[in-house]
Amino acid sequence: MSAGIDTTSILEALIPAVPGALPDRVREIGLPLTAAALVDELVHRCDPPARSGGVDIHLRVTSGPESADYVVAFGDETVAAEPGVPEEPWARVEFTAENLAKALFGRPGPINTGAWRHEALQLIGPDTPPGEIPELLKVQEGAMRANDALLAACSPHRPSLNELASRFGTDKWGSVHWYTPYYERHFSAFADEEVRVLEIGIGGYHDLESGGSSLRMWQRFFRRGIVHGLDVYEKRLDTPRVRTIQGDQSDRDFLRRMSEEHGPFDIVVDDGSHFNRDVLASFDALFPLLKEGGIYAIEDLQTAYWPSWGGDDRDTAAPTTSIGFLKKLIDGLYHREYEAGKPSYLDENVMGLYFYHNLAFVLKGANNECGAPAVVRETPPDYIPGGEEE
Repeated sequence: MSAGIDTTSILEALIPAVPGALPDRVREIGLPLTAAALVDELVHRCDPPARSGGVDIHLRVTSGPESADYVVAFGDETVAAEPGVPEEPWARVEFTAENLAKALFGRPGPINTGAWRHEALQLIGPDTPPGEIPELLKVQEGAMRANDALLAACSPHRPSLNELASRFGTDKWGSVHWYTPYYERHFSAFADEEVRVLEIGIGGYHDLESGGSSLRMWQRFFRRGIVHGLDVYEKRLDTPRVRTIQGDQSDRDFLRRMSEEHGPFDIVVDDGSHFNRDVLASFDALFPLLKEGGIYAIEDLQTAYWPSWGGDDRDTAAPTTSIGFLKKLIDGLYHREYEAGKPSYLDENVMGLYFYHNLAFVLKGANNECGAPAVVRETPPDYIPGGEEE
């Protein structure tokens, strides 16, 4: 449905206006484009039932005297929307553009069922011939599942990352890796914020249409965020709030320009080439441009021990490997506790590190806590202030 419409750019302009400035922003964008972008988002959030039997729902989006109509067509495990009015809709759902935007992008809270008007149009009534009732009950059952799925997509409920990883087929959970519980732990505070997320590595290699499973997962998890995917190959992904960028993760100048255009990013996930030189180049360019309070995650750190990937299985603290580099960051985190010389940028701006199997998180923030005074550092460990042992 979003062909010819830059849904991501429209939503990028619309989300910051939720809730207070929505009427003005809808007037600026215009109802046709606003409605198209919101309906595109709604359909991508909708989890169609396994069996609906083919059901059309009439969705109307209004703003003042204007309206935009859509046919939301449910098949078995499919859902799509096109402009128009269905010939025999099972139900009609009507939102104002402002209320639909609030439902999709507002703060989590109780579902406001007064935000929409709903009318079931095909019900079994007293005039229904008895012989038709069994078949109509089957149709009605599927129609109700479709109807419920559409309205559930307007809920602030967010599935877990484990669920989303399984749904979209990313390897971050359940087969090759077990990363999503750790991502949930560290990223949950960002899930309902207007974040900008960058994942390095889209997947699918040179196939234009392949890959993007993780980007779809992040799009659902960060319900108000704009998700960017960087890959050395050109990629095409028709998903709202997802933007694909072609480029080399080892090109520091390119990464800086990309961040200036699309950032600053709140979250960076490096799931790119996993070559150690590329991991270090990307971190060197992007971490200084990360927002204060942001998180930089690096996946598949096992390559730090694989010589064919630029790793080192003998000197496990080699600074040319991702693990060796991260170990050095630990020393920088404690630079005030020993005579480390003039602190580096990373010494002063890495405020925390978390390590899991093949996955690390680097937290950006001012690392300016006072260290222990010299008199404490230099005192023999058996000294007890204020007295001596008997």
